Amino acid sequence: MNKLLYIFVVCFCIGIIVFGHFHWKTKINSKPEMQSVQAGSIYEGEQETIHKEELIDHNKLTSNLSDEIREKVINAVENEVPVHMAVIGSDAQSKGENPWPILVQEKLNEEYGEGVFKLTPYSFGEETSIRVHSSDRYAEIIEEHPDIVLLEPFILNDNRGRIAVKDTKTAILLMKSKLLERNEEAVLILQPPHPIYQSNSYDNQVVEIREFAEENDILFLNHWENWPGTSDVTIKEYVLSDDSAPNDKGNKVWAEFISDYFIGK
Repeated sequence: MNKLLYIFVVCFCIGIIVFGHFHWKTKINSKPEMQSVQAGSIYEGEQETIHKEELIDHNKLTSNLSDEIREKVINAVENEVPVHMAVIGSDAQSKGENPWPILVQEKLNEEYGEGVFKLTPYSFGEETSIRVHSSDRYAEIIEEHPDIVLLEPFILNDNRGRIAVKDTKTAILLMKSKLLERNEEAVLILQPPHPIYQSNSYDNQVVEIREFAEENDILFLNHWENWPGTSDVTIKEYVLSDDSAPNDKGNKVWAEFISDYFIGK
């Protein structure tokens, strides 16, 4: 009797082992199918991301740009080589927690994707237009062959340094000539410095430079359109107390205008 019970227990244990083996094997064989479904979901997500990137409407984004600049942007997208924009100006482009060139770079990255535009700010402090043109540093910038030069022609510095507006104009033409001499496909864009409260002579000089730019077929981005008028006391809320540069509020206003031009708004 004990012998029969022993044989029964042994057979029962063997049966459990065999059953467990086949059950484990069945589960293992089923795993690749589950992994395949999961991998497929990840792949579809990647494809969806790529598809969204392809939906960027470069025609709309570049709708404000000249044919020259539009071509540079399209080449940058196709060849993955960024459009290099040298941003040249006074201290007005380097002060504040987020200076406006940084804000513009962030907006262009957001709209075009990273790597299409590369902005490099160059601050010349309180230098006048004439001194900037004759400086070795300006020559070094030109030697870097920027595709676009966004130039603030130091009108406010010239005003304070008693430089006549006719000399500011001469300096602009000389800087343009030097730029094109090194790179005939480069594009020069002008913009005024920041506005300040009640400075009639300065206001008049900005108007003269804007008209001068139109006469010489140079694009002039008049970001003053985004600011309060210079006779409006609230403009003091947008600049530093010494009028030397925009504050954070002014930087946002300035950046918005420049960004909107480059993204078709």
